[in-house]
This record gives sequence, C-alpha cells and structure tokens, in this order.
Amino acid sequence: MSGNRAYFVCASRYWFAMLLAMGLCLVALPNASAQSFSVIYNFTGGLDGSYPVGGLLMDRAGNMFGVASSGGSGDCTIYDTPGCGTIFRLHNSNGTWMLTPLYQFQGPDTGDGAYSTASPIFGNSGAIYGTTSGGGEGTCTFLASTGCGIVFALRTSATPPRNALPSWNEQVLHTFTGGDDGGNPGFGSLISDSHGNLYGVTLVGGANNDGVVYELSPSNGSWTQTILYNFQGGDDGARPVGTLLFDPDGDLIGTTTRGGGTGCTGDGCGTIFELIPSDSGWTEQTLYRFQGADDGFYPEAGLIADQAGNYYGGTFNGGAGGGGTVYELSPNGGGGWTLNVLYSFLGTQWGLANTLLMDASGNLYGTTEYGGVNADGNVFELTHNGSGASGWTYISLHDFTYGLDGAIPVDTPVMDSSGNLYGTAFGGGSNNTCNPTYGCGVVWKITP
Repeated sequence: MSGNRAYFVCASRYWFAMLLAMGLCLVALPNASAQSFSVIYNFTGGLDGSYPVGGLLMDRAGNMFGVASSGGSGDCTIYDTPGCGTIFRLHNSNGTWMLTPLYQFQGPDTGDGAYSTASPIFGNSGAIYGTTSGGGEGTCTFLASTGCGIVFALRTSATPPRNALPSWNEQVLHTFTGGDDGGNPGFGSLISDSHGNLYGVTLVGGANNDGVVYELSPSNGSWTQTILYNFQGGDDGARPVGTLLFDPDGDLIGTTTRGGGTGCTGDGCGTIFELIPSDSGWTEQTLYRFQGADDGFYPEAGLIADQAGNYYGGTFNGGAGGGGTVYELSPNGGGGWTLNVLYSFLGTQWGLANTLLMDASGNLYGTTEYGGVNADGNVFELTHNGSGASGWTYISLHDFTYGLDGAIPVDTPVMDSSGNLYGTAFGGGSNNTCNPTYGCGVVWKITP
C-alpha cells in the first residue's frame, strides 16, 4: 500500500466518523479464504456513480438497489470526482449484471441532496426511501458537500413511456437545517413501521448538537418530522449512527459513537440505547455504556437481533486486539444486560464497517474497512458452533487488494436464496477515471 493511498483511506474514514482520530493504516495479519469471489459491476464515475458506500437492497426477484456517494450529473466534486451521487438498480440478464441509474442527486444549490451513504429501503406503493449526508440546506459541511442532508422518496412515474424503462421521480420529504431538527442523517438506513412512518438518526444537530432520533409521518402528501429524543452528550450518549431496530414491544434500539461516560478522550466511548414509547412521549434508557477496554469503543455499526432477544453489533476500535470487536448483548434475567465479545479484531484492522447479517443457522457475516491481509478491507464470517463467546469461529471470506477486486467495503452484505453474498466496495475496480489512485468502486459477489 502506498503512502498516498493509505492517507486517502484513513482520511475517508476520518471524515466519515466525524473527526474520530484513529491513527495510521497498517497491514493486518492474514486469514484463510476458500470462497469464490467475483466482481459483478465496475463503477465508471459517470451517470452510474462512483464510490459506493451504502449496502445493497434486494427485492424478491433478485434485483438489487443501492447508492453511490459520488458521480452522476450533479454539481458537486468529491475526491476529485464530479457528481453528487446516484441511486442505481442492478438486474441480472442471462448471467450478466446490468446497471441502470435511477436518479442523480443535484446538490445543495438546487435544494436536492448530495453524498448518499446509507442503503435505501422499500416503502409503501413501491417507493424507495433514503437519506443523504449532505446537500439540501443549512450550514453543515460534510466532505466537499455543504448542507445538512435530506430524506427522500423515489417513485416511478405514474405514466411511464411505452417501450421504455420507467422514469423515477424524487420527492424531498424533509430538509435538515442542522438546528433542532438535526443534521447529517446519512449514517444509517431508515426503518419504517406498519403505518408508513419513517425513523432515523442524525449525527449532529438537535437541542444539544449531539444528534437526534426522529420520526417522519405522512399526511395528505406531505411529511411531518417529530423529534423523539435529543441526545445530551452524557451517560445517554452522543452522535448516534447506524440503523435503528424495533424490538417486539415497539421500542427503538440503537447505538451512539460517543457519550456514555468520560472515557475515550473525555467524550465517552459510545452507548447502546433504547427508546420506550408512551402516551407522554419517548423515554430513553441506556442499555450499555462502552468502557474502551476489551469491550471496544465507537460502536458505529447498527444492531440486529436473534429470536431469543439477543442483539449483535460491532465497534470500530478497541477490544483485546485493539482493532474493534463483534459483540452480543443479552438480557441477564435481572432487568439488566450483559455484553459478551464474540471476536476481537487486530489493532491494524479497524473493525466492523456496518451492521451484521445473520443467516438462518445463526452465523454472522460482516465487513471491515481496513482488515484483511492487505489492510484494504475484508468480508468475514463468524460461524456459530457452540455456546457463549468461545463458540464462534472467525473466517475471512475475501481480503481486498485495492486492485481489480475493489477495496474498503463500507456496507452490510446481502444474501440471496442460494447463499450468495453481495456487497459494495468504496474504491478499486477496473476503472481509474474517478481518480488514478483510488478507482471508482465495485459491486462484488461471494459464492459459497
């Protein structure tokens, strides 16, 4: 890895974690891989986009939807690449994956968003909902994009042209100002309830500028934002990231990257929180406060749950190996919660990049941004073969090289009915039109 490329990788995550100083990118120790890896699409930096950061969304037919943080037709420049980002669709046609751009973000000068960094979701009537980290209005800055971000809906035209692909129209549901309504919402996907309401978090803004949890409710074609909780930066946490999760009781579960105490340079090491609804509003309860020791710190990944009510997530740093952890949070029967570390990454790997994926057998899959033998990220599996923290076996399924295979997989893998894994990688690939050193990024597939 060249010095220039190492700096770019660190710098991209440096901004992505909002000034969490992590040090230098070094080389990680190897892990065996025996899977079939292939690249199914190479981004070009044109209307298709470049630098995909969010994960993929798969429909029942096996089509995949995603976002690219740059490229497209908008008036932005990120990492020397023009464009404000795109939304795309991948379709398998006789064994070849074809990409169709659905929308190009136009950036803050038009009131539109820029730099989408989280996987979209499906909503009512076939709509696609998502967020952008920048663009819109307000005085926030994110990378090269001004504006505090937006929440958007994308729908096909009511009267598509004959013998042509349907066109897609964007509706901006909310434009963040960076004030009481929050700012920079793109650090986790939205979730929805049975009534069509949307829920998400913002990294900054709110009453204390430590981020918020918000709800967007539809009514007669417009959307109303309600702030469910303002983080205070104390024991409750600060700077929420990741995708929220509903528990069986309708409570919201999530993570913050800061707060929870005085550790980790005095700002706290992060928390796992629960928001409980009532007739008078939502009440926050902190389920766990990270200590910055073997439990890790900066839990940037969202949570998933198993059928027994245990939660699984990861930290970007800390742990026994120094490079982050994968953990399980379990109810202890006394009304409290116990955190068990399932795996600790080495100090050069800079742990879990996004929310985990669990298969039907209870095995976990995820990505690291800077793990693997080349410190360019990897895809891993934790196989569940016993009980407790010792009952998990770590396998690296692919170690990225920052070559034709891509690099820096900042996403959650998705799995099809055959057990194939799919995901995106931020850089690398066969096209260097975006940047001669970094490439434009790829979509990859791992066949078991």
